[in-house]
Amino acid sequence: MYEYGFGVDKSPKTAINYFSEASNMGLPAAKNKIGDCYFSGFGVREDRRMAIGMYAEAAKMENSDAYVNLGTIFLNGIPGVVEKDNSKAYEHFVKAMKLENSNALIHLSYMYKNSIGLEEDREMAKKLLEESAANRNPTALYMLKEFGGEFDENVLFHN
Repeated sequence: MYEYGFGVDKSPKTAINYFSEASNMGLPAAKNKIGDCYFSGFGVREDRRMAIGMYAEAAKMENSDAYVNLGTIFLNGIPGVVEKDNSKAYEHFVKAMKLENSNALIHLSYMYKNSIGLEEDREMAKKLLEESAANRNPTALYMLKEFGGEFDENVLFHN
């Protein structure tokens, strides 16, 4: 609520306080959210190392979004903080995929399509996008166009 100002005044500091309270209660999604705040500097001083630490804590608790965040960090690297490491990126995306995170499928598809740390495999890339799209991930639905797949916007709005 306070993060986006839904029904209340937007307040980064209040949002951080609630995320911290939830994190102290052991909620992995809250730890991941605090990581997001440190990564972007939302309500706190930007601190990428702290963000990575929070993502790692959340990932230890099997938070799939934290695995995706760590995978993305290793895929791209952060100058002076984390070197690019495609094998670690892949490992984190696979862990997130096993937890049914549809965004992990998109990242893995990207790695297969562009032979990033993997042998190029366009069929596997397409299969991963199709699986993500089956979960109504709008990014995957859009990306399937690159493979000549159909994009049906109605699938986003109907059960």
